Order: sequence, then structure tokens, then C-alpha cells
Amino acid sequence: MTLEDTLTQTFRDWGQELNFQEREALKKKAMKCSSVEAWRNKHIAMVTTAGGAAGITGGWWSYAAISADLMWCRKVAPQACLGIGYIKGNDVDFEQDMNLIMAIWSEIGTASTTVPAGKVGVKVSPKMTMKMGTKVLPKLAAKGSGKIAGKVVGKVIGKTALKGTSQIAGVLTSKVVSKAVGKVSAKMAAKVGVGWIPIIGGVVSGGINWWLLESLMDAAHQYYSNPYVVFDQNELNF
Repeated sequence: MTLEDTLTQTFRDWGQELNFQEREALKKKAMKCSSVEAWRNKHIAMVTTAGGAAGITGGWWSYAAISADLMWCRKVAPQACLGIGYIKGNDVDFEQDMNLIMAIWSEIGTASTTVPAGKVGVKVSPKMTMKMGTKVLPKLAAKGSGKIAGKVVGKVIGKTALKGTSQIAGVLTSKVVSKAVGKVSAKMAAKVGVGWIPIIGGVVSGGINWWLLESLMDAAHQYYSNPYVVFDQNELNF
């Protein structure tokens, strides 16, 4: 399997593989977290430490560890990104949110308060309305405030249009994965290229993991802070 094939597999359907128990555990952990910043720092440490360990010894071991390191990033990144949604008080859609976060990250889509003319806006999940007894959870009330939607003159679609095997879903997924692979492949090639060098390989590997997760969480923060993800009409074949 080539590096491009491995990255394609990594980015496709990211987050959907989490089972019910993992989703519930993520929700509980995120809602107990004191802040988005603390959540981000925790997950950054998880991937940078793993990346550094994968490359620090150099030689054949580091090459063998790169695949395992990539799989670790695949596991941590969706949880890090989707957890931000819970902390900010959003409903989290495990089937769609990571794909839309990836669309922002890969610059196919843009998080926005408005949908301009000639654009298509996908409506982001609403804020949570969960209650405990008759009282709204105070953390959600405090952290759930997002940006107010502005003027909408373009076309707006709901996430149901992206469900399952719809044509729009297929087009978006294909474009997101292609862009993501292109964005990451050069950095991954650099990780492989210096993997044989002790210490330096670890520094580069940890730094690339930091960049990947930090930039993805930036996109997640934008996603859960705005009411729409806006696309050019031709991006979704409208």
C-alpha cells in the first residue's frame, strides 16, 4: 500500500468508526473539561508525545512505527475535534461533523455567519437542549452561545442532504479526502525521509503531529462557532 493509499484510508469516514460506548465516553469527558484550551492542550500532548517516540530512535524501528503513529492520530483527532463541539454546547453528529470540519480544514468550505448569493450553506448542528430533570445544564448555558446567523441569500441545505449514499455526500467526501491527502502527503513524506535519523526523526514526527491536530482543532472550533459551512455551488455539484 502506498503512502497516498494509507492517507486516503485515514481520512475517509473519519470519526464514524467510534462505537456507542466510545461516543458516550467522549461526551462525558468533554463535558467535564474546564475549557476548550485545556482540551486542546491535552490532545496535542497525546499526539506529539507519540510522534516523538515513533521517530526518536531512528532506523528500522522508526519506519515501522510511522504507520502505528498515523493510526494513533486517526484515533485521537476525531475525538479531539468532536469534543470541542460538546464543550461549546453543540449537538455532535458523528456521521457528518468530521467531514464538514475537514472541508473547512482543507479550504473547500468556509465557516460563516452568512450564506452569500451563489453559495451553498450547510447548516451546522444546533446547540444542545439536554436537560437534567427540569434544569438546563449550567455548563451548556454558559458555553453554548455561538455567533448569530447573518443575512442568507444563497441556498441552504441541512445535513440530511449529506446522509448515506446521496450524490452530494459522495462528491463532498471525495473532494475532502483528495484535498486532505494532498495537504498532508508532503509532510508525511518528510517524516518518512528523516525517520532513520535518531532524535531528529522524533522532533520532525512530533512536530508534524502537532501541526495536524492543532490545525484540525482550529477548523473544529470554527465549525462549532458558526451556523453554516459555505461552499461554492460547483464544489457540491449544484
